[in-house]
Amino acid sequence: MRQLFSFPNPVNEVSARLVAAGVVLMSLAALVFQAEWLVVVIALGFIARVLTGPTLSVLGQFVTRVVTPLLPAEAKPVPGPPKRFAQGIGVAFSVTSALLLLVFDADLAGWIVLGALAAAATLESVFALCLGCKIFALLMKAGVIPDTVCEACGDIRARTEENLKRLEAARQRGRLRRDLYARREDAERSARYRSNSMTPTSVANPAMPPIGSRLPT
Repeated sequence: MRQLFSFPNPVNEVSARLVAAGVVLMSLAALVFQAEWLVVVIALGFIARVLTGPTLSVLGQFVTRVVTPLLPAEAKPVPGPPKRFAQGIGVAFSVTSALLLLVFDADLAGWIVLGALAAAATLESVFALCLGCKIFALLMKAGVIPDTVCEACGDIRARTEENLKRLEAARQRGRLRRDLYARREDAERSARYRSNSMTPTSVANPAMPPIGSRLPT
């Protein structure tokens, strides 16, 4: 369950920008066709991504499993917590827009909020400018968000791609060491079980004479 409700860190910025592009397209479709139900879909997508990353998001799964692997662009890892914070802001805007449209019958205000969300998503998808990430950095600088939330964000060197790749490689090595240790323990347990359950068939029976010897007459 903990693994389900987690967010990837680092995040591939290529995938993040493609998800933002998907949000832009859905928002424009909702605005053009006045499709209020589509605003609900957008809001549910943001909620799924802020809780589980791409795991329970249809758009996130489509981007990470289908679109990104087809592109020739190399992965560009960036810290995950700012991206999760940005998704949280997306939740606030999309849910507010849905409530204004469907509950309070304030259509103009609802479409304006959705338009602001589409504009922010456009900045990220086209120019790699994540407004939520900028706000996250300001809050960290002000001490509102502790440095422990995103250690890679507080260390300017760790924000480089090389260091983020190194951090991920270190995590992978740690996982490999834990897996190797677990396999070794399993092998030792299996060996002990076999040694305890085996009967001593190789010990000669003293009551039986050796093969080839003559029986006493």
